[in-house]
Amino acid sequence: MRFSLIAGGIAYVLLSPLLMQAQAPSSEDGAHPKAINVLPKSERQPLPAAHRPVFVPKGMDLKASVGYTYTNLSASPTTRSNLSGVNAALIAENLYFGYTVESSYVRARNVFSTSNDATVLSYLGGAIFYPVAHNKLRPYVRGLAGGARVTGPIISSSGDLNGFVNKFSWVIGGGVEYRISHSFAFRSGADYLHTYFYDSALTIRGQNNFRAVFTLVYVLRWYANRGY
Repeated sequence: MRFSLIAGGIAYVLLSPLLMQAQAPSSEDGAHPKAINVLPKSERQPLPAAHRPVFVPKGMDLKASVGYTYTNLSASPTTRSNLSGVNAALIAENLYFGYTVESSYVRARNVFSTSNDATVLSYLGGAIFYPVAHNKLRPYVRGLAGGARVTGPIISSSGDLNGFVNKFSWVIGGGVEYRISHSFAFRSGADYLHTYFYDSALTIRGQNNFRAVFTLVYVLRWYANRGY
């Protein structure tokens, strides 16, 4: 009797997997019941926008500069004056192109021995281009427009007068920038500066001026992929 029970238990253990497999339901196409149906390509849902690759445009460096500027001013039709002062600018740029805003103030004392000073306060903005970027040295060209307030003596038949004109002004010029370190650079340039002032007939006329700028540049923010 005991032998029969033992033999029956062994037979149950050996045959139970076969009995369970025979009772398990099967899918119509014969796939395993736990298999995952894969949708054909035509029925797949597109990736959400958050998971699609996104093109990120290159950023711009942000710089500030301050330094010395010199202006040779057309003070009258036949005479010129030498003015000097300070120039400050903000620059946002990538490797070959950028935008800049700047202001400069120059002054000359006792112009034409009249005890009057000549001054030029300019406020300009525009584009700057870097045709070549070679290691630490980059030449540039730029065009700026804005305004300038010119003051000074007026030599006329009515006597020595002192006046000012605040009118449209523009600049075309170029120069070079030399990178000293990761955070600092030196910039020098020469510009043609067009302003307006009175002539001896008390008529406002254009002035053709030369300007030189020498500034120290500080990098407020570097873009990671600077490239030079």
